[in-house]
Amino acid sequence: MDGYMSRRRRRRRGNWTSWYSSGSGRAQERTPNPQPQVGKLWFKQAKYDLIAALKQKERCADDEAIAHTLNWICYKCQQAIEKCIKSFMYRDDANKAGDNQKNHDLVSLSYHVTVPGLTDLCRRFGDEVSRYPDSMVYPMSSAVPGEVFTSAQAENACSIAESIVEMCDEQWNS
Repeated sequence: MDGYMSRRRRRRRGNWTSWYSSGSGRAQERTPNPQPQVGKLWFKQAKYDLIAALKQKERCADDEAIAHTLNWICYKCQQAIEKCIKSFMYRDDANKAGDNQKNHDLVSLSYHVTVPGLTDLCRRFGDEVSRYPDSMVYPMSSAVPGEVFTSAQAENACSIAESIVEMCDEQWNS
């Protein structure tokens, strides 16, 4: 067992040094790896996420019994925005998307792509809806997401997500 763990550590160390540095401690520039076909898939799913959020918002307006699902509308909008941003990362350089696989902060993700006005809209989403996707899904302290999010937040989330998807659609089709 000890031999296995040693080999595993050596392999990881080797991957790290060969991938990120030249052995001199300085970070190496990686060759960009554009994958526009993968980016288009991510963007397609972003549009589906937005459609799901909009449909759920319509149902909430008609049915008071499901009003405690406003957090899911916000979360689907957050996911649509995140997938839009990551679609451009894949288009330009899949390495960026891989490096940010576990990053869900819309503002920091938006710094990696060049879509005019995107960062401002991501900041607005954080200010008006939530900066933390986990707060839309998981109970925090004494707050249950289904009881915290308001119809105004859901409306703002949908509006901002629609603007971002539209901006990104223009970029993809230009």
